Amino acid sequence: MLISSPMSNQYNFTGKKVKSNKLADHTSTGLKTQLGEENLSIIEKIYKLGKQEGVETYIFGGGVRDILIGKKPHDIDVIVTGDAITFTQALKENYKDVFHSVKLKHKVKRAVAYSKTTDVDIVPLHPNGDRITDKNQLRRALYTKSSQSDYKMNSMFIKVGENENGSLKLKLIDIFGAKKDLKKNKLSVTKSLDKQKNPVQGMRGLRFLQRYDMKLEPNAKDWIKECIQQPHPKDISYRLRLIKEMYKYLTQDKNIFKTIKNIIDFKLLKMFI
Repeated sequence: MLISSPMSNQYNFTGKKVKSNKLADHTSTGLKTQLGEENLSIIEKIYKLGKQEGVETYIFGGGVRDILIGKKPHDIDVIVTGDAITFTQALKENYKDVFHSVKLKHKVKRAVAYSKTTDVDIVPLHPNGDRITDKNQLRRALYTKSSQSDYKMNSMFIKVGENENGSLKLKLIDIFGAKKDLKKNKLSVTKSLDKQKNPVQGMRGLRFLQRYDMKLEPNAKDWIKECIQQPHPKDISYRLRLIKEMYKYLTQDKNIFKTIKNIIDFKLLKMFI
């Protein structure tokens, strides 16, 4: 469970004092508890298939963040060290009673498996879906994948494995110190200069600030502004993504005055011109 206590001399970019968080237990037992029984059952099946197919499996991104702050994730990103399309097809075939349907995204080489309780987005660690077995290559690929996250708090992995007795074992992998950021309730970017910026990424950052009432690091504030100012495709699909992000932003914060201030400060309406 997430427990908060005051932290002195720490403020978010609106000048409001923020809190330091005591993170949920991130031992293997704690991670399994926070994951919840239904999600844990799903991850066990994914791990079992991965072991059978000779690929490693990792939980990644927002689901890891939610687990550490004491929230049960409602959707999970899983990374496999092989081809995500064939893995997802095998997952559906082996566990028809759990996964009622799948969506295969051949263009981006990823897939989604749908259960009654959880959507599982399955992504290959290698961009082309090539199988990774060499340990050094695996470490480099994990580092690259983590560095591609826009915000540090979304850059963590949970490696799925097993104990000597065959029970499931979960291990947190935190390459960029995201755990420290969460503890200090701080939003920062991983490698801002190495990323392709776009308005959707900027809006995601503003939503995170609101949702978790976080302190915004100066480099992250500049990066969000640069993201929002970037030119973007004018096609309807991209505009719908922006509208969706804006809608979430406008409806999740009850402080309308802060929302209006941010709309002005970050020039959010320019995205739709």
